[in-house]
Amino acid sequence: MKLYKKKTFIVNNRMLMQTYDELKVMAHRDTSIISITTTQIGVNPYDVEKKTLELFYNLLEKRNNNLIIVRGALDDVSYFQDDRDLLFKVMKDNVENNKKNQHLNSSLRDDESIREYVNWIHDNDRIHFVKDYTIVDDIMFIGGCNIGERLKHRESGFFTDEHRISKHKITDEKILDSVKTIVSNDCPYFAKPYIAQEGINTNYSFDDMYHWADLREDETLAHDTSSDRTYLDREVFKKCKNLEKWFYGGYYKYSWRSETQEIEGVSMSKVSHNDTIYNF
Repeated sequence: MKLYKKKTFIVNNRMLMQTYDELKVMAHRDTSIISITTTQIGVNPYDVEKKTLELFYNLLEKRNNNLIIVRGALDDVSYFQDDRDLLFKVMKDNVENNKKNQHLNSSLRDDESIREYVNWIHDNDRIHFVKDYTIVDDIMFIGGCNIGERLKHRESGFFTDEHRISKHKITDEKILDSVKTIVSNDCPYFAKPYIAQEGINTNYSFDDMYHWADLREDETLAHDTSSDRTYLDREVFKKCKNLEKWFYGGYYKYSWRSETQEIEGVSMSKVSHNDTIYNF
């Protein structure tokens, strides 16, 4: 995976086709397009999803662009593990058990067709599902983010593994020395929307978080969010000595406008719903 010199940053919080429709009206060429929040990859029937990704590929190929997708809270984590066998196993299980609305008349029903699709996802040179803590040039990508509606999505059947970042930590801290920009869904605890830091204040404030989460129904959401964001502060922010910029998009429901804070010399930018930052 490579980053073109020109980089465009897109936030889209619903599904793949909306990102595709947005890309169609953009005249960008020779550009890396970075998508955060969630595309809901792995949610729709695989044959529908495959056709959508092929549309993406053709558009990207025509304009010599590539699309870098950072894992969102509603995305199937198996797409983002750089593990063909894992993705094949998950897809096969979903098809055989008709999970996630996999239609019985799907064209992806046998091992050969599923494996072919998995290989295409990993081998194509235009669409990249990046693993957490991947660094390209001087940019680190971190997926995830706890969402306020997670109980509802768990009940729907496709939301089974949050793959919380504080549970899947960086294994080699030396890589942080090269990081100047972070693109993520979640953010350190001190950035907006504000919450209490784990271990310092257990009386969580509802003021900022109430806009995107029902903390009364999800008893562990505040704790999980606090522990993940505290991890990003202590183990990422404080250890990236050359960090200049941090963009995050997981809190689009908190506010419908983007905003930037400067904290300890680092530009912290919350990118809002369907907003775009050009050539960052």
